[in-house]
Amino acid sequence: QITGETAVYVAGSGIQTLNFSLPANDARTVKLWLQDNAGNEDEANAITITAKWDDTAPSTFDLTKPLTGWYTDANYRFEWESSSDATAGLDHYVWSLNAGGETATISPDSTGHTPGFGLGQGTHTWTVTAYDSAGNLTETSNPQTIQVDHTPPGITHNPVLEATENTSVVINAVFDDDSNSDNQTLPEDGESGIIIAELYYRRGGEANWQPPVDMKTLTTYQIASSFSTSAGIEYYLHAEDVAGNVTDQPVGGFTSIAVTIPGGLASSDRWSTGIPSGEAVTNYQLWSFPGDPASGAPVDLIVDDMPGAVFDNTLWRAFAYAGGGAWTEFESLSKLNSGESYFIIVKDPGSNINTGQIYTIATNEPFEINLTSGDWTFVGNPFDFTIPLTSVYTQDSTSLSGDPNFYTYDGSWVNASSLEPWMGYIYKAPSASKLFINPGANSGGMLGRQLADESIIEDNEWLVNISARNGLGRDGFNEVGLLADAMDTYDNHDAFEPPLVPGGISVYINNQDWHEYADTYTRDIRAPKEDGEYWDLEILAQDDEHNVYLTFEDLEMIPEELDVFAIDITLGVAQDLRWRHVYRYAVTNPQEKHNVRFIAGTRDFLQKNNAGVELFPDRYALSQNYPNPFNPQTSILLTMQDGATVNLVVYNLLGEEIAVLADNEYRPAGYHNFIWKGLNNNGQRVA
Repeated sequence: QITGETAVYVAGSGIQTLNFSLPANDARTVKLWLQDNAGNEDEANAITITAKWDDTAPSTFDLTKPLTGWYTDANYRFEWESSSDATAGLDHYVWSLNAGGETATISPDSTGHTPGFGLGQGTHTWTVTAYDSAGNLTETSNPQTIQVDHTPPGITHNPVLEATENTSVVINAVFDDDSNSDNQTLPEDGESGIIIAELYYRRGGEANWQPPVDMKTLTTYQIASSFSTSAGIEYYLHAEDVAGNVTDQPVGGFTSIAVTIPGGLASSDRWSTGIPSGEAVTNYQLWSFPGDPASGAPVDLIVDDMPGAVFDNTLWRAFAYAGGGAWTEFESLSKLNSGESYFIIVKDPGSNINTGQIYTIATNEPFEINLTSGDWTFVGNPFDFTIPLTSVYTQDSTSLSGDPNFYTYDGSWVNASSLEPWMGYIYKAPSASKLFINPGANSGGMLGRQLADESIIEDNEWLVNISARNGLGRDGFNEVGLLADAMDTYDNHDAFEPPLVPGGISVYINNQDWHEYADTYTRDIRAPKEDGEYWDLEILAQDDEHNVYLTFEDLEMIPEELDVFAIDITLGVAQDLRWRHVYRYAVTNPQEKHNVRFIAGTRDFLQKNNAGVELFPDRYALSQNYPNPFNPQTSILLTMQDGATVNLVVYNLLGEEIAVLADNEYRPAGYHNFIWKGLNNNGQRVA
C-alpha cells in the first residue's frame, strides 16, 4: 500500500519483486505485508519503506563575477547566483577552473569560492555545476572565460632634464604592449594591449596639468617654447592597458626640467620701479633670489648692479645674518645661496638686481634648508612662483601655516602667510632641525600651529598688544596676556623675538630663566592669576635722537578692579596706563637695553612686585634732569602725591624763559617724565 493510494493485492507465492509507480516526483511511504490462502493477515507485521523519486535537475543559475573580460589581479573570489531543488533538495556545487584542471566542492549554502592559489597570466575558463540529492545536475547557463594580464605597459623614454628659456622641448617616448587593443583576436601571451598612452606637462608652480597629449600613434611631441620659463617645466608619461595595468614614468611623480635663463632674473619682478630707497631702518628690504645662479659670488650677483658697481656703504649696504643678533657685511661674504635671505638698503632710487645666468631648481622634490639650532634662519624662496605655507614644513611634517615664528620684513617684522619670489623670511623653531619647501602642487604637511587670536571666553582672560616706536624704527607686535589653556612656560601661544635690524628698535620679554626653550620672546601668554601678573620687557633702541614710545593696547580687556602700570626700572619711575596708555622715555645710550615692567593686578600685588619703584608716591618732587650733560635730549622727572594742574618751564641762568614743557596740563598722582630736546620755544638749539 502506497500512502494516499488504494491497497494493491498481488496473488501468488514465491514473490520476490514488486513493481509499482509513483504518481509524481515525490517521496511516499510504502507498506508491505503478507496474506495466506485462507485470508489471514496481520498488518502489524508489515514492513515500511520510503520511496523517493526525483528526475528533475536543480534550477538554472548564472555566474556573477568575474565575468568575461580582462583582469590584472592574481587572486579572485568567484561568485554565482544560488540554485535550488524543490524535490530532493540541493546537495552541493562543484566549482571548476580550466575544464576541470582545478575543482572544489562547495556547500549548498554558499554562492562563492576563493581558491587558495593565484591565477597566472593568460586565459582561464570557469564554471559551476549544481547537484541535488538524487544526483541530478545543472551547469550554469553562462560559463565564463577571463583574461588575466599581469604585465604593465612598457614606456621607452630618456628623461629630458634641461632646457633653455623660450625654446621648445622635445619629448621622445615609445609605448609598447605585445598586443593591440583594436585586435579582436586575444593575444596568446595574455597581454591585453595599450588603450591609453599620454603625456602630461605644465609649468612649475601650476596646479593643473595641460590637457593630455595622446601618444598612442606618436613617438615625439614638442612642448611649446612658452613653457620654458623661470618656473621650470614638469612632465610625466602615463600608459594603461585594456586589463587596467598602469605604468607612469617616473613612478609616483614627475620629471623636472631645469630651465637655463641666460639673461638672469631681475628684482624688478618684485619692485617694478627699482629697489625702494632711503636711509631709515624702515627702508631695509629683506630679499632672496629664485633659482641657482651660475655664480653665487656677491660681486657677480649683486655688486655689479649697485651704484658704481662696487661696495660703497655710503650708497648701499647689505647684510647677512651671522647668528646671535650679529650681522655680516656683504663685503665679507664669498657666496650667496639659494633659499637664503639677506638685508639690503639703497640710498638712491632706480637700482635693480640681476642674477646673471641662472638655472631653475628641481621642482620634483622638496628644497631642504638646515635650521640653526636656537637661532633664526634667514629663508628665501628658491622658486619663481608662490609657495603656500601648507607646503613649507619641518622634518616632522608640521607645516608653517599659522606658525607665529615665521616672519617677513616690511619696515618692521610681520607674520608671513606664503613664500613669494624675491622676498625674504626668517624662521625659528623650538626643536626642528630642517625645513622643507615643497613646490609640488597639492603638496603639504600636517596642520600647523594655531595663532592665538582666539575669542576671549572667560572673564579672567585678556591679551594686551605692546608696540614700540623710535624715530622711524618700529616694533609693531608684541603680546602678553592670560589664557585659560596657556602655561607659564613655553607653549604654542608663545613666539620668539625676531632679531634687531641695524638702526631699529626691539621690544621683548626676557625668558632666559626658563628651563626649556630659554630665550627672548615677542609673545608670552600665561595661565590666569587672580591677584595679577607682570612681564619684564627689555627695549633696545638704536636711534638716540628720538624718543621711544611704548603703546599698550586693549587694556580695556583687563578686569576693571586691577591696576595697570608701566614701571620704568631703568629710570625708577612708573606710569598709570589706565590714565595714559602710551609711555615715553628718552634714549640715553643706544647700546644699552632699557627695562620696563608691565604689571596688572591688585594694589597689594603691585606693591609686592613694584621692582623697588613706589607706584603711589607720598610727596611732590622735581628731580634733577638725566642725563646731564646731555645730547641730544634729557629727561626731567616730576613726582606727584595727588593729581594737579602742572606748568613746567625751563629757564636759563638769567631767569629767561627758554622752553615750556607743560602748560597748565592735568597730571594724575604718580611719576611723570618730561623730555626736553635742548630746543627753545623757537626750535633753536640752546643746550
